[in-house]
Amino acid sequence: MAGQDREKQLILVTGASGFLGRHLVSELLHQKYAVRVLIRNASQRKFPWGEEVEVIDGDVLDPLILQEAVRGVEAVIHAAAKVSFWKKEKEEVLNINVTGTANVVDACLGEGCRMIQISSIAALGTAPEGKMVTETTEWIPGESRSTYSESKRRAELEVFRGIAEGLHAVFVNPSIILGETHDWENGT
Repeated sequence: MAGQDREKQLILVTGASGFLGRHLVSELLHQKYAVRVLIRNASQRKFPWGEEVEVIDGDVLDPLILQEAVRGVEAVIHAAAKVSFWKKEKEEVLNINVTGTANVVDACLGEGCRMIQISSIAALGTAPEGKMVTETTEWIPGESRSTYSESKRRAELEVFRGIAEGLHAVFVNPSIILGETHDWENGT
């Protein structure tokens, strides 16, 4: 994206109603990108961006809406995810994080756009004591992990599948995201 006229570049952000997504959209606008967002129940939400942002009502579990959402975009920043450690939400976590990511990958492949996967350190292996976790830390199957961790790992595998099929993608694996929020019930 560097070196091109940013005002002509359209970026799609999934998960734009979340803590990270809201900040990403604001920064993209500040950097003069054209921004489209995919938001569940968009009509029931208020956002600070006004008409600067094109809003598509839908979610990552709907492949047809995703096809529409990625049409004409330069890149997708995939920040939509379900963060939960409750056993009763296991299926929802897996569905949104794994199936949703697979749908985003397929939509990006279909449109030929790039993808930035907002993942998590939880998707990486466990470092030996005294060592730091990196992208090359081995993931050992069978280690005790949360559903969230498993879902983010499987989501990354979907992106790697896409890369094998020609997708241009990068990963971001934050350990924790801290920042200003006005709703402490829904963010750190």
